[in-house]
Amino acid sequence: MAKKKYIPTKELIKIVESDLIKGKSKNELFEELSIEYYESNTIAKAIAMFPDNILKKKYNMFNTFLLLLIAIYVINKMFDICSYVLINPVLGLIILAIYLPISLWIAMKIYRPRAYIYNIIGVLSILSVLYSLKGFDGSSPWVGSFMFSTLIAVLSYYIGSRMFPNYGFRGPKKDSEGKYIL
Repeated sequence: MAKKKYIPTKELIKIVESDLIKGKSKNELFEELSIEYYESNTIAKAIAMFPDNILKKKYNMFNTFLLLLIAIYVINKMFDICSYVLINPVLGLIILAIYLPISLWIAMKIYRPRAYIYNIIGVLSILSVLYSLKGFDGSSPWVGSFMFSTLIAVLSYYIGSRMFPNYGFRGPKKDSEGKYIL
């Protein structure tokens, strides 16, 4: 038996994505890569973060709707940040420089679905809901912000659980024998 070797995560993801596009099954791919490389946990995570083509097509409409909601949310927050730039230009531009790339990264991960992003969006949306509860005054903008963030959280967890049924909050799920369910 040949000695197992290390593979960088980016290279592993490229291999997994190309083999899945070619039609190789996830379990077959896991067995093949586990023989050659020694990080089975990383291999399982890389394989599990890609949706099955059937599920990807089935939940594409929901995914597109989530992307639209995120885009509206980001644009709304960008207006808030731009108004803050008028008050404190240096801090406002720093916040803008951080917020914009993160927002674009999230949008790309929704556009090309990856399992982990739906958990991240859900947590961020719940934090947004909690933050909006802090300023509860019953006004229409508050209710709209609360409902919008809640809708994003619910939709992201729904898509994540449906499009990636074998991917839990901490990565790929295991069966009773300790084998990865891919």
